[in-house]
Amino acid sequence: MNQPTLYDEILDFDNRANPWPLYDKLRSQRVWEEPDGTFVVSTFREINGLLHDPRLSSDAHNLLPEFAAKLPLPEGPGETASFIRFDPPRHDVLRRMAMRQFGPPHRPGRIDELTPRLGGIVASLIDKLAGKQQADLVGEFAYPFPVAVICHLLGVPTEDEPRFSAWVQPIVDSLARPTPEQVQARDDAMRHMSQYLFELVQRRRTDPGQDMISG
Repeated sequence: MNQPTLYDEILDFDNRANPWPLYDKLRSQRVWEEPDGTFVVSTFREINGLLHDPRLSSDAHNLLPEFAAKLPLPEGPGETASFIRFDPPRHDVLRRMAMRQFGPPHRPGRIDELTPRLGGIVASLIDKLAGKQQADLVGEFAYPFPVAVICHLLGVPTEDEPRFSAWVQPIVDSLARPTPEQVQARDDAMRHMSQYLFELVQRRRTDPGQDMISG
């Protein structure tokens, strides 16, 4: 059996109960090189420096082929990468467009407007737990709550939330070290989600609302 890499140790749930030995290991060295040529950087100063270093790119097209292959890239009409995957100045332009929808100064009443809706989502999820002797708080509350909020912010109709949630799960499952099957499931989910959001954008162009996509 291969020795787990430091990155594997970070993702290992067995280390959650007692993370201190792992923290000590991370602090003992600022940068760790992994066998596959990637690096684990765990200190604030170094991470902050990397995030602001113009020599580094967030664009998957600028990665070496062996690393780019691990990331989903847009393939068809209506598909595009997240602005997280772009470099300045395009990243900055798109980020400003998105951020202005979340609150001050462009939408000063946004948080207050959301409060009743958020309370309604919480109440609905709690109501579903009524009469149960046991409940999975992550699966039945902590996970569906943010998905429902994201759908509301984007303007996804309530009846479409189950579809949206089903697409999100394979994407979340692929964030660590995904298997080939998980990569395929992620790519399929992202393709369906991209096409759905593309069509939703077209509808909002002619029938805008108060949601983020309309903004």
